[in-house]
Amino acid sequence: MKSKAKAVSPFKSNDDPSFFFNEDEVLLITDQDDKGWYNGSINGKTGWFPASFVEIIESDSDNANKDTIGSRFSTSLRDLLGLSVSISFLTACSSHQTGNYIFLKAVIFLILMKLQMILLQL
Repeated sequence: MKSKAKAVSPFKSNDDPSFFFNEDEVLLITDQDDKGWYNGSINGKTGWFPASFVEIIESDSDNANKDTIGSRFSTSLRDLLGLSVSISFLTACSSHQTGNYIFLKAVIFLILMKLQMILLQL
């Protein structure tokens, strides 16, 4: 498990005083136990802290899903429409909720471009 998390409140470890973070800082989460604690790192220090002190902002599954969806649809679109579509552009546009909307706008735009090219040839 690798995720990025944003601190929603400050934390200082009782076990290791050099491991602490402040509100709004971003940590890299590397592990989670079944009691609601994360193991994460910030500023070169690693330690365990309660999950309630952070909010996950990006996880490996988010990235894997984004890459799979963006690559699959952009490749299919390129093959279907015969257009040179930048896979990296469409993958970048296919992130989270807002990104899905942007991705769909890009797909619609490309379809309209292809239709316009077909109509101009008639």
